Amino acid sequence: MDKKPYLNFITGDKTDLDNLYIPAGVQEFRVSIKSGGQEFDSNIVSDDFKAKKKKTLKIEILQNGKSPAKVTVPLSKDMQVFLSFPILPFDL
Repeated sequence: MDKKPYLNFITGDKTDLDNLYIPAGVQEFRVSIKSGGQEFDSNIVSDDFKAKKKKTLKIEILQNGKSPAKVTVPLSKDMQVFLSFPILPFDL
């Protein structure tokens, strides 16, 4: 978040990713995934956060612009990580 690590976890970890706190104001996010000695960085997204309002950060792994049916490790070199803030009913 804003060019500083916000969260670090390992797949399969029991880390609770619901109800994380983000300070109010405009915040910028990028996700990095490490797999088999490779690192994949996402696009950068930003949004204006408001107190006591929930937002969902959508993280997708894409291959040739599409979500693969199954993702296996190590990730292929043509994988991409894509972030977005989908518009959800509670965001309105």
